[in-house]
Amino acid sequence: MGSETRAVEMRAGLAFGLAMCVSGTLGVMVVEAGTDPVTTVFWRCALALPVILLYAAWRGLLKPPFPPLKLWLLAGLSGALFVGDWIALFAAYCLIPVGLATITLNLYPFITLGLAAVVLRERPGWNALGWIVIAFGGFLLATGLLGLGGTWDPLGIILSLVAAVFYAAATLVGRFLKAMPALLTTLVQMSVGVLSLGLFIAPVGGMPETSWFWLAAMALGPTAGSYVLMNLAFGRARMAVIAVLSFVYPVVTAVLDALVYGRVLTPLQILGFLLIAGASLAVTFRWPLNPFSSRRQPEAAG
Repeated sequence: MGSETRAVEMRAGLAFGLAMCVSGTLGVMVVEAGTDPVTTVFWRCALALPVILLYAAWRGLLKPPFPPLKLWLLAGLSGALFVGDWIALFAAYCLIPVGLATITLNLYPFITLGLAAVVLRERPGWNALGWIVIAFGGFLLATGLLGLGGTWDPLGIILSLVAAVFYAAATLVGRFLKAMPALLTTLVQMSVGVLSLGLFIAPVGGMPETSWFWLAAMALGPTAGSYVLMNLAFGRARMAVIAVLSFVYPVVTAVLDALVYGRVLTPLQILGFLLIAGASLAVTFRWPLNPFSSRRQPEAAG
């Protein structure tokens, strides 16, 4: 590998790591905005859309040839799923610590495997099933459902799991969008948020100025900013780097939750998160469940 290639990969990795750091501020911004989940999602999309649109135009993506209609429709479906994900997650932030909600959201890779098995008839294999069991154990520890520490609101956990299901479904749809530029997909997703939620938002006149500050910061930072940074990284950073750095997001979220609100995860909750993170990486890289195994078990694609 040449020095120029390594430099490109390093810059891409830094861009993705920065994107995850910025994304980790989302939970605090949602809470500080103080608006209901539907209103928050609408303004997140509405204020980020012009920025992403300008960036896409600068990249030359708003001129022919355009992707076929099928891809636009699939992008719209993924947008609807992400809107559901955001609403459920933001509602969970109102009930449980944002760090805990984000950790629960990170169960989505395993839910994706389950959806792929049901919808696409992809068998995950015994090895992946073993890691799923470990991740579920981590979930029980992180949420305190085993009664070993931590406080939680059942509805908040349920909403976080609903968000994870929506995220997993959107990830599955994303498999069929590889031929569509990621920025165009993002534009469609943001547009779906604006068009679908515009009639259900709180009156603008009743919103305090502090809410507008946090909504604008959310749109520019962990939305438009992180999407642009991720766009710079995808296709340039190695999969291993992206998989590992993805966990910067929940770590930053948990740290900010502790610093801003004093809600520190217990040792058992941290252990639960580490189990989820480790199992997620294992599924991504298809590590053998038995480290002393001389060969890796065959796994289904994805």
